[in-house]
Parts: sequence; structure tokens; C-alpha cells
Amino acid sequence: MRDSVMTWDTHTARAALHSIKTLQKLRTVVVPAITKDALAHLGRLSCLTSLETHLPTGSDLEDVFRSSRTILPFENLRSVVWDIDNWTDVEVFTRIWFHTLTELSLRSKVHFDPGLLEIMFESFHTREAFKYLQSIHLSELSLCQLTPTIIITINTKRPLFHLNHLRVVYFDTRSSIWVDNNDLKRVAKAWPCLEEFSLNEPHGCHNPTPGVTVPGLIEFIELCPRLTTLCIGSITLAGVDMPLDSYEDFHMDNVEPCRSSTLELLALRYPYAQERHDDRTWIDRLMFFFEVLFRASPHVYLSFNSERA
Repeated sequence: MRDSVMTWDTHTARAALHSIKTLQKLRTVVVPAITKDALAHLGRLSCLTSLETHLPTGSDLEDVFRSSRTILPFENLRSVVWDIDNWTDVEVFTRIWFHTLTELSLRSKVHFDPGLLEIMFESFHTREAFKYLQSIHLSELSLCQLTPTIIITINTKRPLFHLNHLRVVYFDTRSSIWVDNNDLKRVAKAWPCLEEFSLNEPHGCHNPTPGVTVPGLIEFIELCPRLTTLCIGSITLAGVDMPLDSYEDFHMDNVEPCRSSTLELLALRYPYAQERHDDRTWIDRLMFFFEVLFRASPHVYLSFNSERA
């Protein structure tokens, strides 16, 4: 089955998994779960380039690598998507994986622990298999409750700054992510190839005092010449002059329109308290204000929402 793609729902997965062992030309496998024997078979397939499934237990992973008939299994696998139950299994994965990955996605059923995240990112920096990552997606599944008391700061992500091949970085957590203008400057310097960057756009960053300002946002975009997508779950509108007269436009002193012509999507959230809720024209004037700021990107899609506590 050359160029095969196998995708099964949970009802058929158990019955169908044994058939993996009869297929020799699989390139992409997407299954909700996988047996240890099936995983060992996939590890021997030189054509396999993409795998999406539930992360096996650490002991199963170790058994697969220890019993592999090849010197190093998964020799051409470049893209992995793991659904995670237990972060100890993630530690085993990062410790024993040998071959270079370019795309990694981790979808967790439990909250990301900032300390464990930092340890994992440090392993990405030090282990050869992860040094050439181009895309990282980290997300918490809907099973996780919104928990603003868990705070992820730039210090947690700092080891990732050594991965200078990163083009796509997505954090979609139900915790807090705190960043400011200086943090964005560090991101731009560390990842010169950055094309897509998203921080908690769906649920908000839940920073009570957002540190990303409008001028800081524009500066960051201009420092990233390849950036097409930017989503930040918490910015401040402080400094934007918002006249009470609904016929007057918003404006900001000492800020020039963004010169980027590559931006295609800008999605921002601002504190709920900064929205003027009794003014029906407020969101329209805010949108026009940003359209003027980003007129150099005529095809950019703008999205703005308030961030409720």
C-alpha cells in the first residue's frame, strides 16, 4: 500500500491494529491507540514519516527500542503527535529517542507543569534528535479546567531559544502564560525563521497586568520578516487614546504603522476591563485603528476579543 494513510476511530482501532503488521508501505499512521507489537513493527518501516497516536507507556517504549531488530527504530520518522496521560512517559520518550524529528506535537490530558516543561525543553536543547525541530505544538485537551494559578513564564521556555530552526510555535494551554515586550524581542532574536507564533489565543493568557503593548507588538512583527500568523492571548491597550465621542477615531502618539507585508493573521485578546461596554461603536473603532496600523498587509485577517477573568 504505497503512500497509504490509515485513520481509525476508537471503535475500530482495536480490531484493526493487528493488520498493521501486514502492511509494509505505510508512510502516515493516525490511530487513537497502538499496541506494543504494532509499534515495534512500525519502528522497522523505513518508509514511515508521520505518526499520530496515544503516547505508549515508558516501559513499552523502552521494550520497543530494546528489542528492535534494527539498530535504531523509526529511522525516517520526522513528525510525531502524542496524546499524553502521564508526563513520566514523556521523559522516557525524550531520553531514548534517537532519530531527528522536525515536527512534534504533544496533546496533554493533564495540565502542563512549568517545571516539567522546562526539563523537557532542556532535553530538546541538549539531545541531537530534537535540535532541528521546525514545529512545536503544545496543547492541553478540554479535559483540563482553566487554571490561571498555573503560570508559564519566559523562563520556562528559555531552553527552546537554542532551537534556531523553529518556524512554527503554538502554546494552547488552559493555564496562564506571561510575556512582555522584552520577551517578544528574545523570541524574535532566537527564532529568525519564525512564521507562526501563538500563545493561548483560544482561552487567553490570564495575565492580570499584560506586558505586551501595541508598540511592542508592532516591533516584534517587524523583527520577524517571515511571520505570517501571530496570536497572543493577552495584550494591553494602554496608551491608545479612545475618545468618548463615537465619531472620533482611536489613535496613539509616537507609533508608526507596521511595515510588515507578510502578516496574514493577527488574533489578539485584551483585558475585559479595558473594553468600553456601553459604547456600541467601540469594537468597530478598535478594528479600524488596527486596520490603519497594519495597512501594509492588505490581506491580513484581524481578530479581537476581550479576555474575561
